[in-house]
Amino acid sequence: CEVGDIGPGGGVVFYVLDSSVKSRWHYLEASPDGWNDGEADPEILWCSKPKVFVKSVMTGNTPAKSITSGLIGLGVKNTQAIVGSCAQSAASISKAYRGGGYSDWSLPSKEELKLMFENKALIGGFSEGVYWSSTEVAANYAGALSFINGSQVFTLKCCPNFVRPIRSF
Repeated sequence: CEVGDIGPGGGVVFYVLDSSVKSRWHYLEASPDGWNDGEADPEILWCSKPKVFVKSVMTGNTPAKSITSGLIGLGVKNTQAIVGSCAQSAASISKAYRGGGYSDWSLPSKEELKLMFENKALIGGFSEGVYWSSTEVAANYAGALSFINGSQVFTLKCCPNFVRPIRSF
């Protein structure tokens, strides 16, 4: 596959892992325009629970930092952690998507989301607004990206933003 090809899940390939890297996956695909039952990308809260801190590392009784990652390839692990802590979330909508018959869709990490923005013309169908990543910053904040100008932001989890699932293969 090459960037811009249609992946096995029916989405658009937006990243090809360097062939010298040993990995279980080699490509990332974004769900297609209209993945949401033909509707635009949904706007949803990052988590329906206020001030949830996903699987945080503890210092005594105080959460020190989240273990969700911003790195490429880790959106799927972040999604699993978020769904485990917050059943109604941007991650749960992503995980519930079954494009191409696959059940391994996830909310992208902040670096995966950045790659999607860089290839947004190939992927198509993005709303002009802010999209969630699966990268958590604090109990109240998560990483997001403006699909208007490409700026990475940290935004309150209680505010709705857009969602577009991805998968690796």
